[in-house]
Amino acid sequence: MSYPTMEDDLRELLAAQGGTGPADTGRLGTVRRRVARRRRARFATAGLAVLVVAVGVPLGVVLAARPERAAPAAVAAPTAAELPTYSTGFRKLTERRVDIATTTSFELTFTPRSWAFSLAANCRSTAVASLSVRVKGAAAGSTGPVGLGCGPGTGNTLDLSPQRTVTPDDRRDGWRHHGVARIDRPVTLIATIGLGSGETTAPPGRLHGGAVLAVYEEVPFEQYPLPARPAVLPDLDTLTRGPDGMVHPDRTVDPGPPSQPIGTLDSRTLSGPNGTFALQVPLPSRLRCVADSVAPGELRFAVAGRPGLTSTFWEWRGTSLDAVGSDDPAVFGLHAGDPVTITVTALHFTDPAWRLRCFTVDGNG
Repeated sequence: MSYPTMEDDLRELLAAQGGTGPADTGRLGTVRRRVARRRRARFATAGLAVLVVAVGVPLGVVLAARPERAAPAAVAAPTAAELPTYSTGFRKLTERRVDIATTTSFELTFTPRSWAFSLAANCRSTAVASLSVRVKGAAAGSTGPVGLGCGPGTGNTLDLSPQRTVTPDDRRDGWRHHGVARIDRPVTLIATIGLGSGETTAPPGRLHGGAVLAVYEEVPFEQYPLPARPAVLPDLDTLTRGPDGMVHPDRTVDPGPPSQPIGTLDSRTLSGPNGTFALQVPLPSRLRCVADSVAPGELRFAVAGRPGLTSTFWEWRGTSLDAVGSDDPAVFGLHAGDPVTITVTALHFTDPAWRLRCFTVDGNG
């Protein structure tokens, strides 16, 4: 690598100052001192570039052989992408990280011990990216790939909690449709890196950064490391709700028009936060019940004696989960207008911080 001489720098600085003729002695001395300072700064930058390369930090500093002016430093995108060990009742089982500048697809093998597993992805890239994940060797007729957004602007990709709002049979059937034939047998996932839609494969060099694909498994509530309790809990009565009546803690939403519940079960008016409680409401043609909580705990539901969903909360903040839903009273062996009993079993709560609200859903809901 060659560098400009003192004479080159002197000519450049004089030209920048509008000097086209001979310089007097005083001015020349001043200019030479400025040139010396510039050369020291240039060699210091070159020394930094050598040090950066030596320690492996992805910082690119480019010096031309004889630059007319200093070029701005180019900083590469970070290549690391992280996913937490625990999230919303799940623990990371295994993961695979890749450099998306040189990789268009990769594999990850794991052995599911139950149907209660989920996938998550994260990318740190120079553009919007996505992962399209399919099961290797899936039988013909299985459902298409699982699409995971993982680049800038794709939102939170680690959203595992909805997995708990479906029944164990639904989880099993869902993964079977994607090609997972059985548990306790190795499964290989094939992830293809796309340009945001999950359908267009990103050619090598189009994206720069890193991606991670992880498999999470559900853990019992007692084994999950809960966050510390805050000094003051949010108020159930002042939570901001969206038009759907749900609390959205991760974003600002329009509260929408108020909805009047047909029945409410509030832990603050019960004998304690834990136990089994019953709520009776007139069964509408379309029923929806929403569970709110500002504390960790678990709510298990049964409708007309039939076991239903479980809503589990993991944080000390306002969160809503769907608890009960029905579009047909006949499912419960009843008719619209008949009284129906909703049973709630609350577990693991340390504070009276949960509430169940049931609504009639109109024809457009």
